[in-house]
Amino acid sequence: MVTDFSTKEKIVGMFGIFMAILLLATTIVIGRGKDWFRPTMTIYATFREGYNLETNTPVKLYNTDIGKVKHIELAGQKV
Repeated sequence: MVTDFSTKEKIVGMFGIFMAILLLATTIVIGRGKDWFRPTMTIYATFREGYNLETNTPVKLYNTDIGKVKHIELAGQKV
């Protein structure tokens, strides 16, 4: 059985495909800007002193931001 589509049906179909591609592209562009697709690694550290240590403080290595502090907890006499 062969189905012939009218011109209006073809236009609506192409519009739907275009909108799906546009939505996918927008999600990828925004996700790359917000690091949604970047692999992450969790590192745990213990310090004797925790001066100026707060949640969401940038973690630096050689003057480069490599992450943020997510959680602070006391473990005996250490942070």
